[in-house]
Amino acid sequence: MLSPLKHLPSRSPRTSCRLFRLLCLLSLLCACVQPSRSESSTQRAHVLEARVLHIHDGDTIVVRTSGREETVRLLGVDCPEITHPRQAVEHFGPEASAFTRGLVEGTTVELHIDPLADLRDKYDRLLRYVTLADGRMLNALLIEEGYCRVIEWFPFEEREAFTQLESLAREAARGLWQASPVISWKEAEKFYGREVTVAGKVIETRNTGKVCFLNFHQDWKRTFTAVIFARNFGRFPSPPEILYLGHEVQVTGRVREYRHKPQIVVKAPSQIHIMDSD
Repeated sequence: MLSPLKHLPSRSPRTSCRLFRLLCLLSLLCACVQPSRSESSTQRAHVLEARVLHIHDGDTIVVRTSGREETVRLLGVDCPEITHPRQAVEHFGPEASAFTRGLVEGTTVELHIDPLADLRDKYDRLLRYVTLADGRMLNALLIEEGYCRVIEWFPFEEREAFTQLESLAREAARGLWQASPVISWKEAEKFYGREVTVAGKVIETRNTGKVCFLNFHQDWKRTFTAVIFARNFGRFPSPPEILYLGHEVQVTGRVREYRHKPQIVVKAPSQIHIMDSD
């Protein structure tokens, strides 16, 4: 095969030098194009097909992928517990599990990573978005239908979209956002795992810069507290430690036990209603 260079007219050494530089530049440009093809290939490698073997609960499934069995924790969502070794079955947990089971058990799904999230959690479970065969995302469906809450304590790319879906589910009173019983803050410890509305007067507040505590009793180490994390401060019209101090309020959310006391994590102003405002 003839070399194309043999058909080029003869050039001076200076011209040949410029040609050599041009060829080097073209080679460099071609090399720069390669990473994009490699990146696309890498992105595809981050989407895995998996066969769903069984369901642990609403947000945890067991799959077979790439020839091995893996437990997958759905990214960004938190369904009520049904299998926790140290907790009772939580309100709406069985319904959330049945919803996930009905959609994916025995089917083939796709597992997608999130660039902002860890690949695995501390229990070595895969952290993934799960996409159904019809293209819908299981994580988003669980939020939209009111079977779970959005996790707020670590970053992930879809957090804002998930939070908007949660607000819509709450407004529509779907799933676990259905009308909840109103209880006194003194009774909160009887409702661990339940979605309730806690009523009482905020007599003391404390903002550490990372978290704001709304306390309903001077003995705040042993009694109910509403907790607002710093990442949500901007959602409130004014600093929450000032906004709610001294007011009779109703706080809606799931009661969790933390350091042997009840608390509700508040992520948005819609969870707290001031009852004695003018």
